[in-house]
Amino acid sequence: MGLSVLMCASGVLGVSKSNGFSADIFVALYMILFGVLLFTYELMWWKTVDSVTRVLRKNFGFLFGIKGKSFFIIFIAFLNFGLNSAGEPAKTLGMATGICLLIDGILHFGIMLKYPEYVQYTPPQVSAR
Repeated sequence: MGLSVLMCASGVLGVSKSNGFSADIFVALYMILFGVLLFTYELMWWKTVDSVTRVLRKNFGFLFGIKGKSFFIIFIAFLNFGLNSAGEPAKTLGMATGICLLIDGILHFGIMLKYPEYVQYTPPQVSAR
């Protein structure tokens, strides 16, 4: 959850420090979007909200498997490296967040390879009505 907050902070810095209309704005907006998505998914482990879990499962089902989640984390890690001309604070925070996310994604993938039984882990469920 902390990394997703850092990713959103990098995105906000990227938007605010960007020089006019550039590709950095798009990268920063995607960073915010994916950071919120990851934060919401992780929040569902603490307090499940059926309607939110249902929407996440329907539209972002890859997050509910360890392989999909690890590839998603690695993908968003590389997004953080793409924030170039948004100024030094945004670039530094983006690089640090990207490195941490990359390590996290690789660890997720490594755990999946070392312990194949974790592929069948149980993500947040929608309660039956």
